[in-house]
Amino acid sequence: MGTLIVILLRQYRLIAPFNRLLISSICQLTLLMLFRATPYRPLTCLFGAVLCLLAGYVQGQMPAYPFPRTATYVQGQLPTTLTTADARGAYQLWKTGYLETCPNGSVRVKFDDPSQTVSEGIGYGMLLSAYYGDKLSFDGLWQYYQNHLNANGIMHWKINGCTGTNSGQNGATDAELDVALALVVADRQWGGYTAAATALIGKIKTHETQIVNGLHILKPGDAFGGVACTNASYFSPAYYRVYARVVPADSTFWLNMARDTYTSLTANANPTTGLVSDWQRADTGAPGDAGCGGANFAFQGKRYSYDATRTPWRIGLDYLWGSNAGKPLLNKLTTFVKALPGGGIAAVKDGYLQDGTVTGLYHNAPFVGAFAVAAMADGQTTVNTFASDFKAIDPQYEAYYGKSLRALYMLTLSGNFWDPSPPILTNSSPCEPNCLLIDGKQIKPSPGG
Repeated sequence: MGTLIVILLRQYRLIAPFNRLLISSICQLTLLMLFRATPYRPLTCLFGAVLCLLAGYVQGQMPAYPFPRTATYVQGQLPTTLTTADARGAYQLWKTGYLETCPNGSVRVKFDDPSQTVSEGIGYGMLLSAYYGDKLSFDGLWQYYQNHLNANGIMHWKINGCTGTNSGQNGATDAELDVALALVVADRQWGGYTAAATALIGKIKTHETQIVNGLHILKPGDAFGGVACTNASYFSPAYYRVYARVVPADSTFWLNMARDTYTSLTANANPTTGLVSDWQRADTGAPGDAGCGGANFAFQGKRYSYDATRTPWRIGLDYLWGSNAGKPLLNKLTTFVKALPGGGIAAVKDGYLQDGTVTGLYHNAPFVGAFAVAAMADGQTTVNTFASDFKAIDPQYEAYYGKSLRALYMLTLSGNFWDPSPPILTNSSPCEPNCLLIDGKQIKPSPGG
């Protein structure tokens, strides 16, 4: 019987379409056997009870929206040169290479140094496992996050493997943003995560944002940065609109965070190329890490490099989920890439000055994939070309960061990074550019908040 249970556990997705009927039938049969005097009653009842419990377990593990969902985004073009099979392959490659279960049952994501884990990786992992309906991995990752909190209830940004010791104190805001959205997705998938999502969204508001002269600013950490030092690749206006629907009492604040994202981006982005710098001032847009307390980031934070490269993906999600606020920036980026000497998307390298001067050497997934997401706001031919080039990049040379972003970009390009907040936006009610759509009614943010 043990072998049978293992087989059923491994194959639970196959019986999921019938799980309610399975639970009902097995449990009813078990109850009937309790009242029938047969020589096999004890064994039959035991077997039925085990299967009844197993069926209940199956029911609890199954997501409401199994992958692939391939939901239609509110707007944008899905590439026809990239499939859900490609996306699933990228997830499996990432999962096999970087997930590790600790002795206490928590799950971590191995960093470039495999003996360490960063909160960013936990956020990426929770997003991926939630969207792929992988509850065991999701719960293990969430447990790991909760096991390593600082006094603000924010995960320390770097942890020494499964040992529990911190090697990097306090939070990195992009992790909290991704974890909070992942909790919202998980609540849609399995239920039971609303309180956790609401609590973390509140902590982000309290500890990782600030308002200066009316400008709503995302700090890069709970104990770091602010108006003089922020990171555009953390900006997640699509998420903020979700948070506004999850926590209606704070809807004005989060919608204004989405609005002011584009104020800071526009101040920093090159007016021709659309390229942003890794680090900047939030108000004037001045590029660099001068206000970051001597952090001394790569290239002084002034280049479009390995931080900034995530920005087209995060802004692209906002467009795909219904806002046109970022479309001018996405269009500039796509126009810049198409005009690159030596073959457009095929000529992309891993680093630029904001004016488009190439500084990088390598053609890789973090850069090409992000531009492919940006191209979803362009025409079908463009996104097909960009996605095809991204898909063709050999992942064998990628480490933690490259494979993580590859999996997230693939999820987005395949149409499976769906908006988790009810109500789902439709083309007939696009809620644009800075509104909250509830029961078909568009609510505009107030000037304050």
